[in-house]
Amino acid sequence: MMAAPEEKADFKKSAYIYIVGAVLVFAASNILTIVYKFAESL
Repeated sequence: MMAAPEEKADFKKSAYIYIVGAVLVFAASNILTIVYKFAESL
């Protein structure tokens, strides 16, 4: 990757945002499943 240090820093910041977003999306489905199963057992 040929880029200036400033561009690399910007890329890392945006990459972290996308990674955190993807983790939240997948975690949300699991959390909702757990909550649903818990509520179903009540």
